[in-house]
Amino acid sequence: MEYKSTYNEIYTEDFSGRHIGYVKFENVGSNTYCITETHVDFVLEGQNVDGKLVELAVKEIRDRGAKITATDPFAKGWLVRNRIIQ
Repeated sequence: MEYKSTYNEIYTEDFSGRHIGYVKFENVGSNTYCITETHVDFVLEGQNVDGKLVELAVKEIRDRGAKITATDPFAKGWLVRNRIIQ
């Protein structure tokens, strides 16, 4: 699966270019980014695409030298399970 990104979003598309999975994050100040939204279309459920998207967002945010937080429930749970945040 191919993942693409913009400054505040990482996503994957179907053959027609429609976003079928994405994670969004925003700069909330103090050198911190907040993961605000994850979405995976039903055709991708059970394939850990949502986890991969959050993992890629974490890598991107860390590459920027910033801290990570989340308001999105899935992302927050993933970050806690993977010991990124407490």
